Amino acid sequence: MRGVLATARQPPIIRRILLFTIAVSNPPTRFFTRRDLNSMEIAHPCLLFLGDVHDDLAAKTAYGIVDWRREWCLGQLRLPGCAADAKLPEMDIATARAAGARTMIIGVVNAGGVLPEHWVDTIVAALDVGMDVASGLHMRLGAIEAVAEAAAR
Repeated sequence: MRGVLATARQPPIIRRILLFTIAVSNPPTRFFTRRDLNSMEIAHPCLLFLGDVHDDLAAKTAYGIVDWRREWCLGQLRLPGCAADAKLPEMDIATARAAGARTMIIGVVNAGGVLPEHWVDTIVAALDVGMDVASGLHMRLGAIEAVAEAAAR
């Protein structure tokens, strides 16, 4: 069974970036199991980030959250060219934060589970206004230097 790595003193990157798989640059000193992940809560209300995906299938994570926890969802953030629509109010990060959003959830998947480079600025902007960011992508957000730096601020 695969677990999640974190440091014992819970650095800001762990507090600020909520991931389904978490990585930090320091050597791990604590091992979290899937049971620990099941008790991890994502602060809500949430802003669902749909990026610029080209079809509804790629937004299956966001659609599932809307179906099962619509009351947690304040709105959606779509980049130009996004074909997916979770039928939530369109919001930018500042508007969502002002409305009380506590977490931006990357609600999409893509081939290889890699975060596109042009999404990084949006993630950093969410962290900069004090929101958490949650992702189920295979790529760990903490491995992206700009995201790690923003989370540590």
